[in-house]
Amino acid sequence: MDERETDAQILEALAAVTAEQRRDLERTRDELAPRGASFGEWKGGQRMASGAIQMPYTSLGPELSRAVDALAEAGLLVPFAWTTWEKGRRYLQDPTTWPEMTPVDGVKTLVTAVRANRFSEGVLLEAADDGVLHRALEAVIEGCSGRSGPGPT
Repeated sequence: MDERETDAQILEALAAVTAEQRRDLERTRDELAPRGASFGEWKGGQRMASGAIQMPYTSLGPELSRAVDALAEAGLLVPFAWTTWEKGRRYLQDPTTWPEMTPVDGVKTLVTAVRANRFSEGVLLEAADDGVLHRALEAVIEGCSGRSGPGPT
Protein backbone atom coordinates (compact mmCIF):
# COMPACT_ATOMS: atom_id res chain seq x y z
CA MET A 1 0.00 0.00 0.00
CA ASP A 2 1.46 3.35 -0.98
CA GLU A 3 1.30 6.51 1.12
CA ARG A 4 -1.73 7.94 -0.73
CA GLU A 5 -3.72 4.76 -0.11
CA THR A 6 -2.67 4.76 3.53
CA ASP A 7 -3.62 8.42 3.93
CA ALA A 8 -7.01 7.75 2.31
CA GLN A 9 -7.58 4.83 4.69
CA ILE A 10 -6.71 7.05 7.66
CA LEU A 11 -9.06 9.79 6.44
CA GLU A 12 -11.84 7.19 6.20
CA ALA A 13 -11.07 6.03 9.74
CA LEU A 14 -11.19 9.63 11.00
CA ALA A 15 -14.52 10.20 9.23
CA ALA A 16 -15.94 7.06 10.86
CA VAL A 17 -15.17 8.21 14.43
CA THR A 18 -18.44 8.57 16.32
CA ALA A 19 -19.30 11.42 18.68
CA GLU A 20 -18.82 9.10 21.67
CA GLN A 21 -15.43 7.93 20.39
CA ARG A 22 -14.42 11.54 19.82
CA ARG A 23 -15.34 12.37 23.43
CA ASP A 24 -13.21 9.43 24.58
CA LEU A 25 -10.31 10.74 22.50
CA GLU A 26 -10.80 14.22 23.97
CA ARG A 27 -10.74 12.78 27.52
CA THR A 28 -7.63 10.82 26.60
CA ARG A 29 -5.97 13.96 25.22
CA ASP A 30 -6.80 15.84 28.43
CA GLU A 31 -5.43 13.01 30.58
CA LEU A 32 -2.19 13.04 28.58
CA ALA A 33 -1.63 16.79 28.93
CA PRO A 34 2.03 17.42 29.77
CA ARG A 35 2.72 17.33 33.49
CA GLY A 36 5.63 17.10 35.88
CA ALA A 37 5.21 13.38 36.60
CA SER A 38 5.66 10.45 34.24
CA PHE A 39 2.77 8.50 32.70
CA GLY A 40 4.39 5.25 33.81
CA GLU A 41 7.56 3.91 35.30
CA TRP A 42 10.57 1.82 34.49
CA LYS A 43 10.88 -1.46 36.36
CA GLY A 44 13.36 -4.29 36.39
CA GLY A 45 17.07 -3.93 35.78
CA GLN A 46 18.05 -5.42 39.11
CA ARG A 47 20.29 -8.43 39.67
CA MET A 48 18.36 -11.56 40.57
CA ALA A 49 19.49 -14.28 43.01
CA SER A 50 20.84 -16.31 40.09
CA GLY A 51 23.10 -13.41 39.09
CA ALA A 52 21.13 -12.66 35.94
CA ILE A 53 19.96 -9.10 35.44
CA GLN A 54 16.26 -8.71 34.81
CA MET A 55 15.53 -6.82 31.58
CA PRO A 56 14.17 -3.34 32.29
CA TYR A 57 10.59 -2.75 31.15
CA THR A 58 7.97 -0.05 31.39
CA SER A 59 4.79 -0.19 33.37
CA LEU A 60 2.30 2.14 31.69
CA GLY A 61 0.07 4.30 33.85
CA PRO A 62 -3.71 4.01 33.48
CA GLU A 63 -3.96 7.16 31.33
CA LEU A 64 -1.58 5.75 28.76
CA SER A 65 -3.29 2.36 28.71
CA ARG A 66 -6.65 4.09 28.21
CA ALA A 67 -5.18 6.11 25.34
CA VAL A 68 -4.18 2.99 23.43
CA ASP A 69 -7.61 1.46 24.12
CA ALA A 70 -9.39 4.62 22.92
CA LEU A 71 -7.39 4.63 19.69
CA ALA A 72 -8.22 0.98 19.07
CA GLU A 73 -11.92 1.51 19.87
CA ALA A 74 -12.04 4.42 17.42
CA GLY A 75 -10.44 2.29 14.70
CA LEU A 76 -7.43 4.58 14.46
CA LEU A 77 -4.63 2.05 14.83
CA VAL A 78 -4.43 1.86 11.05
CA PRO A 79 -1.57 -0.31 9.80
CA PHE A 80 1.02 1.36 7.57
CA ALA A 81 4.78 1.24 6.92
CA TRP A 82 5.65 3.14 10.11
CA THR A 83 9.28 1.96 10.16
CA THR A 84 10.04 3.94 7.00
CA TRP A 85 7.93 7.02 7.78
CA GLU A 86 10.57 9.74 8.23
CA LYS A 87 8.15 12.39 9.52
CA GLY A 88 7.39 10.09 12.45
CA ARG A 89 10.96 10.16 13.65
CA ARG A 90 10.96 13.96 13.47
CA TYR A 91 7.68 14.25 15.37
CA LEU A 92 8.89 11.87 18.08
CA GLN A 93 12.21 13.67 18.47
CA ASP A 94 11.63 17.34 17.70
CA PRO A 95 8.78 19.37 19.27
CA THR A 96 9.44 22.24 16.85
CA THR A 97 7.88 20.06 14.10
CA TRP A 98 4.58 19.60 15.96
CA PRO A 99 2.78 22.69 14.58
CA GLU A 100 2.86 21.16 11.08
CA MET A 101 1.19 17.92 12.28
CA THR A 102 -1.99 17.17 10.32
CA PRO A 103 -4.76 14.80 11.49
CA VAL A 104 -3.32 12.08 9.24
CA ASP A 105 0.15 12.72 10.68
CA GLY A 106 -1.38 12.55 14.17
CA VAL A 107 -2.78 9.08 13.52
CA LYS A 108 0.52 7.95 12.01
CA THR A 109 2.49 9.37 14.95
CA LEU A 110 0.28 7.53 17.44
CA VAL A 111 0.51 4.28 15.47
CA THR A 112 4.29 4.70 15.18
CA ALA A 113 4.69 5.16 18.95
CA VAL A 114 2.43 2.19 19.78
CA ARG A 115 4.10 -0.14 17.26
CA ALA A 116 7.66 1.02 17.98
CA ASN A 117 7.11 0.33 21.66
CA ARG A 118 6.78 -3.37 20.84
CA PHE A 119 10.34 -3.38 19.52
CA SER A 120 11.97 -0.75 21.71
CA GLU A 121 10.66 -0.69 25.25
CA GLY A 122 9.83 2.79 26.50
CA VAL A 123 9.02 4.57 23.21
CA LEU A 124 5.36 5.00 24.13
CA LEU A 125 6.11 6.20 27.65
CA GLU A 126 8.72 8.67 26.40
CA ALA A 127 6.31 10.00 23.76
CA ALA A 128 3.67 10.56 26.45
CA ASP A 129 6.10 12.18 28.87
CA ASP A 130 7.53 14.45 26.12
CA GLY A 131 4.05 15.62 25.09
CA VAL A 132 4.06 14.29 21.53
CA LEU A 133 1.10 11.95 22.19
CA HIS A 134 -0.90 14.88 23.53
CA ARG A 135 -0.12 16.92 20.39
CA ALA A 136 -0.88 13.96 18.10
CA LEU A 137 -4.24 13.47 19.81
CA GLU A 138 -5.01 17.17 19.31
CA ALA A 139 -4.30 16.76 15.59
CA VAL A 140 -6.42 13.60 15.39
CA ILE A 141 -9.37 15.24 17.14
CA GLU A 142 -9.21 18.13 14.66
CA GLY A 143 -9.75 15.58 11.89
CA CYS A 144 -12.51 13.51 13.52
CA SER A 145 -16.02 13.96 12.22
CA GLY A 146 -17.60 13.02 15.55
CA ARG A 147 -20.71 11.82 13.72
CA SER A 148 -23.57 10.43 15.70
CA GLY A 149 -24.57 6.80 15.48
CA PRO A 150 -23.10 3.47 16.42
CA GLY A 151 -20.43 3.42 13.70
CA PRO A 152 -19.68 0.79 11.10
CA THR A 153 -20.37 -2.85 11.87
